[in-house]
Amino acid sequence: MDPSGPDLPPTPETTLEAFLEKSGRHGEATPIRKLFVQGSVQRKPAPGPLATLVRRHDDLGLTLYLLLVTAATAYPWDCTREAVAWARALNLKVKDGYDTVAISRAWRRLEDLGLIKRERKGRSSSPRLLLEDGTGQKYSRPGGSGSPYFRLPFAFWREGWHRRLHLPGKAMLLIALDLPEDFSLPTERAKSWYGLSADTAARGFQELLDHELLTVRRATKPAPLTAAGYTVENRYTLKAPFFSSRRPRKLAVVHPIRSAS
Repeated sequence: MDPSGPDLPPTPETTLEAFLEKSGRHGEATPIRKLFVQGSVQRKPAPGPLATLVRRHDDLGLTLYLLLVTAATAYPWDCTREAVAWARALNLKVKDGYDTVAISRAWRRLEDLGLIKRERKGRSSSPRLLLEDGTGQKYSRPGGSGSPYFRLPFAFWREGWHRRLHLPGKAMLLIALDLPEDFSLPTERAKSWYGLSADTAARGFQELLDHELLTVRRATKPAPLTAAGYTVENRYTLKAPFFSSRRPRKLAVVHPIRSAS
């Protein structure tokens, strides 16, 4: 029997690859508006829908949403597939096959968050994207000066990071993708800036460090009004294959910490 013939059953890997190839995205990366991780109110940071998914421990909802954003590439921004295809792509195995019930429930949760509109076409589900901020507004292709976005590389799927990373790691990866190279994000600010607890941010950073997807360096910056005259901060940079998709901004002057001699 020809191993490449039609008798070869589809696997999670081949199904996921079919999703990626069918998307036809240039650059093999998915644009996602910053609004998904962080909105703004009068120029002040505010949590985006990502925070709700993390707070509800909805790992499947987040991963399924990211796959839909990757797959829906043209108006009306939907992706018509049988539920089993989504379940197999995400390797949601149950005793007799793949968990289509879990997929249906995840679509419902995403619809309740105002991120998608659920529709059906025959036996297939046809979820349609709405704006990433969860307001239920119509979706459009990211771009333009008033619509900042970051890119999620296809390596997230092809290298299995959608399975290997836990929810905190996925959340901090998305946030880091939106930040410039050599960024600083104190974990105590994660709550007000992104709606994530300091513990979640710390666990997410540690997971990325453990998988060598992130580097960290300790640096000082002048603080003349403190006793020491400086403060210490961690500065992070994503590594391959998740380099930040944004150009580095001009950084504040920082000084490497010197060991005591």
